[in-house]
Amino acid sequence: MLKALGFAAAIGLPALGLAAAPASAQEVPGFWQRSTDSVNATTPFPLGAKSEQERGWFSGAWDGTKRIWREGTHDLYLSGYTWHLPYAYTTAEREAENALTYGLGFGKTLTEVDLVLRLVGGELAADAVAGHRSRSGCRGLGTVCCGRG
Repeated sequence: MLKALGFAAAIGLPALGLAAAPASAQEVPGFWQRSTDSVNATTPFPLGAKSEQERGWFSGAWDGTKRIWREGTHDLYLSGYTWHLPYAYTTAEREAENALTYGLGFGKTLTEVDLVLRLVGGELAADAVAGHRSRSGCRGLGTVCCGRG
């Protein structure tokens, strides 16, 4: 039996729930808890002070946004060219659209200890079809991996 469990662990079957779990295993969080954790991980919420997080999600996210703006490094966003996929548009549609989508933006980036990037910023750029569009918001970019480890 131990050899069978060892083999199941070696090929990753416990992650699929196909091997017996130890009696002391913690309960797996439910769908809503996992969803909430995922949303929180990709927003400025985790950067907010604990007291602000306890007041509510918007208070925690706003406090995290202020921290990114205070402690982050300056970013300059430039845009200049848009490539339209040949299979998604006809030749006439691609010729009618503007490929030179020049634009300019500014933001701040805070790199956390675990190398997760948190960004706050905005940009004004020419649209591919007509006119100008503005974008602003907060983003979490996951872990940054540089080089081989």
